Amino acid sequence: MKPKELAEKLDVSTATLRNWAREFAFFLGKKGRKATDYTEHGVQRMLVVKYLLHEKGFTVEGAKKEIHRRANLDQSQKQMIAKLEEIRHFLLGLQADLAAQEGQEKGI
Repeated sequence: MKPKELAEKLDVSTATLRNWAREFAFFLGKKGRKATDYTEHGVQRMLVVKYLLHEKGFTVEGAKKEIHRRANLDQSQKQMIAKLEEIRHFLLGLQADLAAQEGQEKGI
């Protein structure tokens, strides 16, 4: 998506969009050889930036911190899911062992 189109979609000026692109470069994705084309992913992230700045009232620095906080939270959630999957696998194995043991006891 071209900057002008995105600016219209976000209801901001192209200068504001360029400023956000500079300030939030770590967060945005670009497409193709032209650095000015935004991928759908980049568009969605610009919507997040606008939401944080305009709707939630964050400053640019505050929005950056919030984005980093959310990214860290996402990483913590991924780690927790991985740990829960390990526990689930262990419990399923334990359940199978107990079932096998009960089967042996009934056969005696």
